[in-house]
Amino acid sequence: MRALLRLLALCLLSTGARAFVWPHASTRGGRGRSASAASASAPSEDEEGLMVTIAKVRRPLGVILEEREGGSGVEVLDIDPRGNAAGEDVLVGDRVLMIDAQQCGDEGFDAVAGRIGASAGDRVELTLGRRIGTVRIIWPNGAQSGALPGEPLQELALKARYPVKYACTSGSCGTCEHRLRTPGDDIRYTRLCVARVPKGKEVAQVLPGDRF
Repeated sequence: MRALLRLLALCLLSTGARAFVWPHASTRGGRGRSASAASASAPSEDEEGLMVTIAKVRRPLGVILEEREGGSGVEVLDIDPRGNAAGEDVLVGDRVLMIDAQQCGDEGFDAVAGRIGASAGDRVELTLGRRIGTVRIIWPNGAQSGALPGEPLQELALKARYPVKYACTSGSCGTCEHRLRTPGDDIRYTRLCVARVPKGKEVAQVLPGDRF
């Protein structure tokens, strides 16, 4: 069965399809190092141009991983809003740098999925690389995504699987209007078809509109 699942994963990757990581029970003894030990050996911001964050996620993780272009490394493609990763510091777009104490920043999907499956304990320690300046976007359906200022919210809503009704797609009709809350309870109206991730914010929460 394990060989069949591995073959299926290889087929999915070769066609560019998404593959769902659903860790199985561990067969490896021992535990990874603590979060502080893992962060000490993880790539620094200067080396990778990334901020490093660590999340200990209970099984099953509830994430979809995708091999990066060129086959060097794996990143988070999607997070189940009802899954365990949704309650942790994991964002769509994060790059997986380490599983427990093991470096995997340049490994392909099969190797990373294997490390997750072989990880001991009921939680998996993920060391993640996140682009410097990333804004956390919180959607009404509970999904959270990471994006840089200026990225289109329309594309991010699609990746977050948050359904939005559009009509004109030029920002004039108001069909897709939502409210955007940023720290300090600053709430403003925005139309997702033309809106972009705000600058100078660490978090932005998208709320349903109330005028249309």
